[in-house]
Amino acid sequence: DDGTFDLVLTDVVMPDTDGLELIMTLRKEAPELKVIAMSGGARVNAKDYLAMAKRFGVVSTLEKPFKEGELAEAIAGALNSEE
Repeated sequence: DDGTFDLVLTDVVMPDTDGLELIMTLRKEAPELKVIAMSGGARVNAKDYLAMAKRFGVVSTLEKPFKEGELAEAIAGALNSEE
Protein backbone atom coordinates (compact mmCIF):
# COMPACT_ATOMS: atom_id res chain seq x y z
CA ASP A 1 0.00 0.00 0.00
CA ASP A 2 1.50 3.32 -1.05
CA GLY A 3 -0.71 5.44 1.26
CA THR A 4 -2.69 7.08 -1.54
CA PHE A 5 -6.44 7.31 -1.74
CA ASP A 6 -8.76 6.62 -4.66
CA LEU A 7 -11.62 8.76 -3.39
CA VAL A 8 -12.38 11.58 -0.97
CA LEU A 9 -15.90 12.19 0.31
CA THR A 10 -16.17 15.66 1.84
CA ASP A 11 -18.79 18.01 3.12
CA VAL A 12 -18.51 21.53 1.75
CA VAL A 13 -19.79 23.26 4.89
CA MET A 14 -17.80 22.28 7.99
CA PRO A 15 -17.24 24.08 11.29
CA ASP A 16 -13.46 24.52 11.11
CA THR A 17 -12.60 23.92 7.46
CA ASP A 18 -13.94 25.26 4.19
CA GLY A 19 -14.80 22.29 1.99
CA LEU A 20 -14.45 24.29 -1.23
CA GLU A 21 -10.92 25.28 -0.21
CA LEU A 22 -10.17 21.61 0.53
CA ILE A 23 -11.43 20.65 -2.94
CA MET A 24 -9.25 23.30 -4.60
CA THR A 25 -6.21 22.08 -2.65
CA LEU A 26 -6.91 18.47 -3.63
CA ARG A 27 -7.26 19.48 -7.31
CA LYS A 28 -3.83 21.15 -7.17
CA GLU A 29 -2.01 18.44 -5.23
CA ALA A 30 -3.71 15.33 -6.64
CA PRO A 31 -5.66 16.19 -9.80
CA GLU A 32 -6.37 12.51 -10.50
CA LEU A 33 -8.04 12.00 -7.10
CA LYS A 34 -11.80 11.47 -7.29
CA VAL A 35 -13.80 13.77 -5.00
CA ILE A 36 -17.47 13.60 -4.03
CA ALA A 37 -18.90 16.69 -2.33
CA MET A 38 -21.96 16.71 -0.10
CA SER A 39 -23.88 19.39 1.75
CA GLY A 40 -27.01 19.89 3.77
CA GLY A 41 -26.60 23.64 3.74
CA ALA A 42 -27.69 24.24 7.30
CA ARG A 43 -26.41 27.82 7.28
CA VAL A 44 -26.17 28.36 3.53
CA ASN A 45 -27.80 27.29 0.28
CA ALA A 46 -26.52 23.77 -0.34
CA LYS A 47 -27.28 23.91 -4.07
CA ASP A 48 -25.00 26.95 -4.51
CA TYR A 49 -22.11 25.30 -2.68
CA LEU A 50 -22.55 22.05 -4.57
CA ALA A 51 -22.67 23.88 -7.91
CA MET A 52 -19.40 25.60 -6.99
CA ALA A 53 -17.86 22.25 -5.98
CA LYS A 54 -18.87 20.85 -9.39
CA ARG A 55 -17.07 23.75 -11.10
CA PHE A 56 -13.99 22.89 -9.03
CA GLY A 57 -13.95 19.40 -10.54
CA VAL A 58 -15.69 16.99 -8.18
CA VAL A 59 -17.02 13.89 -9.89
CA SER A 60 -20.32 13.91 -8.02
CA THR A 61 -22.38 15.89 -5.53
CA LEU A 62 -24.93 14.80 -2.96
CA GLU A 63 -27.46 17.01 -1.21
CA LYS A 64 -28.30 15.90 2.32
CA PRO A 65 -30.28 14.09 3.36
CA PHE A 66 -29.50 11.38 0.86
CA LYS A 67 -30.29 7.69 0.87
CA GLU A 68 -27.66 5.01 1.41
CA GLY A 69 -28.21 3.78 -2.15
CA GLU A 70 -27.48 7.24 -3.54
CA LEU A 71 -24.16 7.33 -1.69
CA ALA A 72 -23.24 3.83 -2.88
CA GLU A 73 -24.14 4.80 -6.46
CA ALA A 74 -22.06 7.99 -6.29
CA ILE A 75 -19.05 6.10 -4.93
CA ALA A 76 -19.31 3.36 -7.57
CA GLY A 77 -19.70 5.97 -10.31
CA ALA A 78 -16.72 7.96 -9.09
CA LEU A 79 -14.44 4.96 -8.82
CA ASN A 80 -15.45 3.77 -12.28
CA SER A 81 -15.22 7.17 -13.98
CA GLU A 82 -12.40 8.12 -16.30
CA GLU A 83 -12.33 11.80 -15.19
